[in-house]
Amino acid sequence: LFRSCDLVMNFKKQKLESQYTDNTMVAKDIQMSKKIKITQAIDRLVEDLIQESMARGDFDNLSGRGKPLQKFSYCPDVDPMTYNLNRILMENGYQPEWIMMQKEIREMIVKLRNEIVISRKKCGNLLTSQQLKLWNKSCEIGRAH
Repeated sequence: LFRSCDLVMNFKKQKLESQYTDNTMVAKDIQMSKKIKITQAIDRLVEDLIQESMARGDFDNLSGRGKPLQKFSYCPDVDPMTYNLNRILMENGYQPEWIMMQKEIREMIVKLRNEIVISRKKCGNLLTSQQLKLWNKSCEIGRAH
């Protein structure tokens, strides 16, 4: 009786393990399929955007038009296609969003510092209680920005 119970339990255990393994493989296949579909969709979108831009003539006035791309040999670890694409983008003024935001932040810091200097000059060298209030008010306005 115990032996038959053990055999039944082992059979059920193996059956559940095989179902779990099969389900895991199916889930991985589904995830991989979705990833491939997304990649293909992005590729099609990019290609469509490039074709539309070419039809509008957006690429007609690029510097170096009709000339071969420069080769590079100083970095064997970088893909030539990626290198050339990035070089072309930079030469034509493209900047990633994070660089543009960084520039805006630096410009805002310079502007705020100039405003603080102007506000401090208005107060004079020695601060009276009235001037101290004015200075504190200017500082609070600066903190709000």
